[in-house]
Amino acid sequence: MTRDLDHRPVAAAIRDAAQPIPASLAPGNCRTLPQRFAVYRNNFVVGLRQALADRFPTVRQLVGDDFFNATAHAYIDEEPPLSPIVAEYGNTFPDFLEHFPPAHQVPYLHEVARLESTYHQVLHAADEAVLSPDDFARMGDSLGARTFRFVQSCRLLSFRYAAIRIWQSHRDGNGMSGVSPDGPEFGMVTRPDQDVSIQSLDPATYLVLSALTEGATLNEAFARTVETGREPDLEIVLGRLVRGGIVEKEE
Repeated sequence: MTRDLDHRPVAAAIRDAAQPIPASLAPGNCRTLPQRFAVYRNNFVVGLRQALADRFPTVRQLVGDDFFNATAHAYIDEEPPLSPIVAEYGNTFPDFLEHFPPAHQVPYLHEVARLESTYHQVLHAADEAVLSPDDFARMGDSLGARTFRFVQSCRLLSFRYAAIRIWQSHRDGNGMSGVSPDGPEFGMVTRPDQDVSIQSLDPATYLVLSALTEGATLNEAFARTVETGREPDLEIVLGRLVRGGIVEKEE
């Protein structure tokens, strides 16, 4: 009976060029093995680098191809993929950029990366039934005492810098022209009608929605926000909840 090949040494050698080529791959003398294995190693890195470039296009534009590629290589060396699905690679890239000294020359880079990573996560989030405007209407006077659970395709974000404006300007082809990176900035990433949408939020609306995600009732969320010195607009908040398609439908 043929013994199955242990893929762990092979995977380790592909990820790390300093690792020896596993002897199990070529019993006996094989002169071409180093060259052939180098092709696999290169394809591995190139594939992951392209996956990062596809997932973080604005980050790449901000720093240029050479810097992005070098940073991607450093990230791949430090955090090789844990899943065979290449499209899932890069969830920790924003955190890596935040603590990667060469990236500190663009202080808002990791926040733009966090926005692009969230965009990707929302795009691939599972479909869930949501409350409709009619469902909210039926709540009547009990609305303020209700708690709400947001669907996985809705994420709230807060930034020290103007990550959303930077992202949008690059998406429009304008780069950093006319964009100040100064923040703070607040936003919500949703997927209405299967199309990902990134929306800016005023601070008060963000605080109300954030309190809701923590289990507060609508009345409690408003009270907490007022305590911070902000005055939330009821019409704006209800508009986000009722027409945004972000609240999970109760079974």
